[in-house]
Formats: sequence, structure tokens, C-alpha cells
Amino acid sequence: MNRFVPAENLIPAQEEVSYPLSGDGKRVIENIRGSGREEFIKKGLPTTKVESWKYTDITPLTKMSFSFTSDAPHQIDNSGIKKLLPEKLSECTLVFVNGNFDNDLSDLPETKGIYIDNIKNIIESGNHSVLECISSPDEETDPFTNLNRANLNDGAVIRIGENYDPGFPIHLIYLSANPGSTGMSHPVNLIIAEAGSTISLIEEYTGDPDHTYFTNAVTEIHVRDNASVTHYKIQTESMKSTHIGTLKVRQGKDTEFASYTATFGGSLTRNNIKATMDGSGSSSNIEGLYFLKGDQHTDNHTEVFHNFPSCSSIENFNGVLDEESHAVFDGKIYVAEGAVQTDSEQISRSLLLSESASVDSKPALEIYADDVKCSHSASVGQLDADSLYYLRSRGLSETESMKILTSGFLKEILNRFKNESVSEKIENLLNSEIRI
Repeated sequence: MNRFVPAENLIPAQEEVSYPLSGDGKRVIENIRGSGREEFIKKGLPTTKVESWKYTDITPLTKMSFSFTSDAPHQIDNSGIKKLLPEKLSECTLVFVNGNFDNDLSDLPETKGIYIDNIKNIIESGNHSVLECISSPDEETDPFTNLNRANLNDGAVIRIGENYDPGFPIHLIYLSANPGSTGMSHPVNLIIAEAGSTISLIEEYTGDPDHTYFTNAVTEIHVRDNASVTHYKIQTESMKSTHIGTLKVRQGKDTEFASYTATFGGSLTRNNIKATMDGSGSSSNIEGLYFLKGDQHTDNHTEVFHNFPSCSSIENFNGVLDEESHAVFDGKIYVAEGAVQTDSEQISRSLLLSESASVDSKPALEIYADDVKCSHSASVGQLDADSLYYLRSRGLSETESMKILTSGFLKEILNRFKNESVSEKIENLLNSEIRI
């Protein structure tokens, strides 16, 4: 098997590309899409011969036929959209339907100190300079980021002013609702937290449970010196969908970044998380939980780069797998030369409810500095027999006992979430998903 396979079906033919813009706006889109297209075509999609994709086979995407609707509005009536729309978790909510911003469904309060817009509007208005923070395709080795650039259409752009805290989270909702076709969307989110600022961001991905679609989202977060960013991601996509989500974070000096991911949906899910600490005294906290059933496959792929001294990072992932589901944890901690007094910990724990469920874990440390404290661990097990016996002896049924222990295992991560609305939503999802 080759290491990469062609995947031209994921980008429209050059003659089919339409740009509903003119002038500078058209040039900006053409440049980004063109360079992304060129880089993607060079390789295509990785096979399982590529080490970082060893346990996740995404080549079936090359055989699927997708509709290219990135430049078109959603093709479903508004009442149907509202039935699928999840509860808003903030007074500031941006809603995207099939990758396109929907102003009527969104809530954007007028607030000084914070800039909020969508990419389409930015390009049409001529304010292109903010898009310079989006990494260019030639900087990327990840094929899905290049594919995202090749299909660039819309997404959220948020800039928090220096030393500013809006006092509320920003909720991004991406809803897929393509009737009668296999659609795909490639959202781009750009978040810039200027020096000394504080922001909380909620990304939510969901869609019509009866349809097949492909979501390939890229979120870039720039955390300037002394800034703090808390990020949440909730994924409840269709069980027929493929979800590739990439989160790239760059941290300055004395920054705090925390990311919390909850994965429930998707037939195949890949969460790519890359945090780079480019300043001393910074911390990165990456935590996630997932509940899988049927033949779901979820791959949590993390990379944390300690490039400066006196930085710390924590990674914690807890997952529960039932039936014939499969999970992957592939985590890497990199400590650069001179990054002394690094403190880094990586933990992956999985709970199997079925003999047919399976997990592949591949934690890794790459250290080029002395005077560091780094550790990693991965464990896979079943429900504790003694704990089950204890609950049964207190009059609970076996089913009730198993549900309590399963929920408690995932709540070890959930209890670290700082946003009460997000925690409550995920707890409700857990209660509905865990049907033992």
C-alpha cells in the first residue's frame, strides 16, 4: 500500500470553482484556495502506512461522491433548521449552516473591546489584514488542513482586545443539514487573544442524524503574552458522518490555555490538537472524554511542543467504548533543547463495556533538555468487579450499578470543565447516551 493516495474527489475541478466575489476579495480567496489545492494535490490523503495515521483509515473518503455546496446557502427550510439547532449556551452565538454564516439564527451583542465577524463578510468588506494570521498551506504538513484551505469559504474570526474580558463565552454552532446529498463543509475559525485578555470559546458540531456528510474544521488560536483562553468542543454529529477537527494553538509568554473536548457522534472522528508554547511560563491543559457505541471510531491525536523554559502541560483523556467501537489515543510531548524546568503529564484511560470494543494507545515523549519532569501512561480495563459488587449489595440492579460506574468514570474529566452550561449539557448527553 502507498503512503498517500489521490483524493481529487474532495476538491472541485478547477473549472467548477466559482467565486461570488470580485476585486481584492476574489484575489484573497483565490490565493488561499489555490495554494491549499496545490499542496493537497501533491500528496492526497495518508494511508495507514503513515505513522500518525497507523490506526485510522480515512482512505474510504477517496471513494465517496460529495456535493460541493461551500459557495451556496443551506438548502433546507428555516423551520427544519430550527428543529436541528442545539440550545444556545451564550448571549453571543454564531450559527453556521452547511459551513455558511446565518445572521438570522445568530446573536451578536454590540460589545466594545471585541471584534467578531465571519470570513465571507470580512473578504467582501475588504478588511483582509486579519486573515494574515491564518497559517498558509506551505507551512502545513497535515493534509486535512491543506484540504480545508483548498475549500475555504467561511468561518468565525474573533479578536479580543488587550487586557479585555467580555465576561461571557462565545458559542460557535456548526450545523450540517444537506437534504438528499452527501455534503461537506470546511470551516475555518481564527481566534486572537491579545496581550492580557481573557476569553472562553465553545465550538459545537452537530447535524441531521439521517444524513451522511463530511466536516473538516480547522480552528487556530493565538494566545498573546499574559492572555488566557478556555476552549470547549462538543461533537454530536450524525452517526453516518465523518468529522475531522483540527485545533492549532500558539502561546506566548506567561499564557494559560485549556481545551476540553467531548465526543459522542460521528462514524469516524479524528481530533487533531497541536499546542505550541513559544514563551516561557506558559501552561497548556488538554482534556477530553468520549462515549462510543456501534462501530464508531474516534482518534484523539495530540502534540504538545515545549519550546521555552518553565512551561507545563497536562493531558487527560477518559473514554468508554461499547459494542464494536474503536478508539485511538496518539499523544506526543516534545521538549526542545533549552526548555528546562518543563513539567508535562499525559494520561489516557479507557473503559471497555464489550469484548468486541478495542483501543490503541501510543503515548510518546521526545525530550532534548535536562532538568525536566515528564510522564505518560495509558490504561485499558473493564468495570471494577468489587465496585459493582458494592453497589449491588446496596440494592441497586446490575444495570443501574454499571451506569453509575460508567458515568462516574467520564465525570472525572467532566468535573474539570469550568463552564456550568457546557457541563450540564454534556451531563445530559451522558445520561441519554449511556443505556446499558
